Amino acid sequence: MSSPLEDAYELVKADPAPLDIGEQTLRYLGIAPDSLESHALVLLCRRYRLDPLLGHIELITVRGGKARPYITRDGLLEIAHRSGQLDGITVDEQRRNSTGDGWTCFVTVWRRDMSHGFRFGAQCKDTEAQAKDGHGPEMALARAERRALKRAFNVAAYIDDDEFDPREVGELGPVADGSATESSTPPPVPTKRRARTPRQLEQIRALMTARNVTDDAVAAVEMTRILERPVGPDHDPLTFDEAATIIAHLQPVEGP
Repeated sequence: MSSPLEDAYELVKADPAPLDIGEQTLRYLGIAPDSLESHALVLLCRRYRLDPLLGHIELITVRGGKARPYITRDGLLEIAHRSGQLDGITVDEQRRNSTGDGWTCFVTVWRRDMSHGFRFGAQCKDTEAQAKDGHGPEMALARAERRALKRAFNVAAYIDDDEFDPREVGELGPVADGSATESSTPPPVPTKRRARTPRQLEQIRALMTARNVTDDAVAAVEMTRILERPVGPDHDPLTFDEAATIIAHLQPVEGP
């Protein structure tokens, strides 16, 4: 017979089960249990194993007064972490926007099973309530992260980032201008690629040692030969793809 501590440990290790959302839970959240919108919310909760009590998903009012399920940034982070493929989120830019009337942020979401990141941007205008309360930069960051996470982990939702979304815009009023802005059209991805990982560096050191190369200067010469560009402390650091090329080149060739 297992102890309560062992039972709790097994529960922590287990993936969360689909949430059984009853009428009392929906009423607690202010949602009518018999509405079409509540059925849609429950279906999304079960599809992605989300919990509305933890703020993973909500019903929000969009243009025309209609209610739609909305997966929040916390919900997308839950999906990303549970997948085991999230390899970090980098903030590429966080600044005043080009028109000087709000905050802009660009982030990149990285996956362990992909070599290229998912880079998206968003902004928060000074006229929005969040910016007036002094949270413009944070709101721009949250929106950019949500957009990048949604694309990186292929999360389908009723509200697409390319259409009007009151939570993304930060207000429930109509959109004054539907043209593309910094929030919907990020600039070109910088030419600098993803940096090599500590794990890759460990692999390179181990492979060099297996070849009796223990001096950093000698290793730099070998890597320069492989990449056909200077490598060393006075040159550009290795990128993810370059490190992968070096590792592939140094791998021992198996016999027939």
